[in-house]
Amino acid sequence: MSILITGVNGFFGKKLANYFLSKNYVVYGIGRNKESKVINVRYWQIDLSANENIDHIVKECQTIYHFAGLTSHNEIVNNTQKARKVNINGTRILLNSFKKFKESKTLVYASSGKVYGHYKSLPLSEDHDTRPLNSLGKLKRDTEKYIEAKLNDKDRFVILRIFNVYGPGQKDNFLIPTIFHQIKNNLKQNKCTIDLGNIDHKRDYIFIDDLVNLFFKMHKLKNLKTGVNIYNVGSGIPIDVNNILKKIAYILNINIKANINPKKLRHDEHDVEYSDIEKISKLTGWKPKVNLESGLKNYISSEFNELIN
Repeated sequence: MSILITGVNGFFGKKLANYFLSKNYVVYGIGRNKESKVINVRYWQIDLSANENIDHIVKECQTIYHFAGLTSHNEIVNNTQKARKVNINGTRILLNSFKKFKESKTLVYASSGKVYGHYKSLPLSEDHDTRPLNSLGKLKRDTEKYIEAKLNDKDRFVILRIFNVYGPGQKDNFLIPTIFHQIKNNLKQNKCTIDLGNIDHKRDYIFIDDLVNLFFKMHKLKNLKTGVNIYNVGSGIPIDVNNILKKIAYILNINIKANINPKKLRHDEHDVEYSDIEKISKLTGWKPKVNLESGLKNYISSEFNELIN
């Protein structure tokens, strides 16, 4: 049995590829790097936004995980035109190929909880309106709309609106990695001052291993309906940055002071965002198993073990 991962060299892609390989699946991967960063993936160096033909790859796979695209806030804000080309055009090329084959396939797209934006109540369920506030949310929602427009009676499209993921291997331009890298670079006599933005904002955090477990469950589902299926993915628990810093300080036994950097403040987001995950839990039986403290300990031991030695 075969699966395809676009963006296989990224944070989600590498983790999921290794997980499927550990279960003895054949994994096909597409990425822009010259070589795959995952051993034993059947890999093609392809830029999806450049109109390259991928029919020969898609036809071999039953489930396609679409992760390719720019995802960080700064990347999208600073490269709006490039971001739209990579995300929208890459999705168009993938779907054009996906829809050529008569046999039923499933496409899983990694969207974002940022598609909700404006809201009247919490937690955010799939029934909430999508009125994104920031560039990431708008780009992800536009990509969702493109997928929805390609709907037909036989295909299964899964849109996972994923909230804040963290874990080993994540880029430094996301919150938790940047906290740890600043601690590593600035730690002196068990004290550390780090630059951050909105430390009072509450967000919904999920550890990468829990997300990968859900991705795998989506492949195994027997009761997934045809058409577009939309699900929130998160912990359902709002946690602010102050709380994260306290947990890290406790784990590392250090004092951490946050310096509010005006340049890092975001004014295009609400103070509190967290998900209602009842729909995905009912469908799959999935719930996150890793709480924030356990996830942070795992992250530290995997990438920053020198901080606790």
